[in-house]
Amino acid sequence: MSGKHYNETEDGFDSCEFQRKYTIPESIDMHTLTSNITPNGVLCIKATKDQPHEQTASVSDTSLENFNVSLDVQGYRPDEITISLHGHNLVIRGEGKPSGKDAEGTANPKKFARHFSLPSDVDVESISSRYTKDGKISVEAPRKVLKSVRTLELKEE
Repeated sequence: MSGKHYNETEDGFDSCEFQRKYTIPESIDMHTLTSNITPNGVLCIKATKDQPHEQTASVSDTSLENFNVSLDVQGYRPDEITISLHGHNLVIRGEGKPSGKDAEGTANPKKFARHFSLPSDVDVESISSRYTKDGKISVEAPRKVLKSVRTLELKEE
């Protein structure tokens, strides 16, 4: 974070500059980080912590036929979950209603975001997902059938 202030007066000008660095704990979900400046000029930075039960993920990359990602999302309803695909990057996000108030009395929604890189042989056009009764999401994609090796004839000119 850095800032500059410049003020011109009859006698000249005043200028000040600052730079501050803050270490963000690893337990913070970077996708929820927000900042704003109050009318009094106070910088407020807020974020939610990752919750351990939301981070339980299982990736199955051993099958020759399918690729599977399973994510524990207990405490979230299906309508609070979004799954998006950006090329071969799978993103699963959840945002639920506030579970309580923080020390400042602000109600923060519970949030998470998990990113998975899909292997290049996964057929992203045929990906599917389901929400199980025990609060887990399963995303499955078939692997593309790789064509056999083809030899090209080299022609002389």
